[in-house]
Amino acid sequence: MRILTHNPEPLQRIGYHNASSAGKPEYVRLPVTTGTISGKFAGLSALVLTADLQGRERVYNLPIGQEPPLLGETVAHDLERLGASAMLPPADEVGVILAGDFWADPNSRRRGGLGDVAPVWNAFARSFRWVAGVLGNHDKLHRTQFANQDLLDGETVERDGLRIGGVGGIVGVKGKPGRKPADDFLIQLHEVMERRPDLVILHMGPDSPETGLLGNEAVRETIEEYPPTLVVCGHVHTEEPIHQLGNGTQVVNVDSRTIIMKFSQ
Repeated sequence: MRILTHNPEPLQRIGYHNASSAGKPEYVRLPVTTGTISGKFAGLSALVLTADLQGRERVYNLPIGQEPPLLGETVAHDLERLGASAMLPPADEVGVILAGDFWADPNSRRRGGLGDVAPVWNAFARSFRWVAGVLGNHDKLHRTQFANQDLLDGETVERDGLRIGGVGGIVGVKGKPGRKPADDFLIQLHEVMERRPDLVILHMGPDSPETGLLGNEAVRETIEEYPPTLVVCGHVHTEEPIHQLGNGTQVVNVDSRTIIMKFSQ
């Protein structure tokens, strides 16, 4: 499975509130772009790839005690409408890949934090064919509502014949949310790669000094020990989303972006 094309011109921009460095909400827009990917899987027309949607829908005059929806919820609803309008494949023919970090401060005043991202997972699963993903270092997942959801952390699953593996979190001090020692992270990654997945979901992805991809050197070295695959990640932002590693693996960095990849017929 290979990325064939990517059109950087946004199909749509979704406005939302983000926490600025000044400690107050700022209005920004999320780009939704499109591309094509090789492969043929019965009933599956496209994949949505996204991560680090750390914002809130811009709404006003909410009832007391009610929080603005997480940006991921808004994206799920907007993409469903695009499918219904025939601008994209219907949602029930689209799989969703979530590469972590979908929590955001309800008041859009503080960056980071830790919170429940079940509303995002459930919003996608409610309408789309299935959802597979990992947690980021700002995510908790309290309760999901649907059987078409796969939370991965060292496991692999198969959906529509597509083999998907994933490792969540980042390398860091054990005991802190969303962090694990480097050895533990790499052991999980080896276990996933040994199963020869078509697609690997990571929150913290590999680096690539040759192409300017930001990420983790040890993760890259581990991935390059195996046959080429497709990696979807986030955590750090890179202007160019698509990169290739030395072993031919393609990496799609979807930090603060959403890409819809249609399968080439």
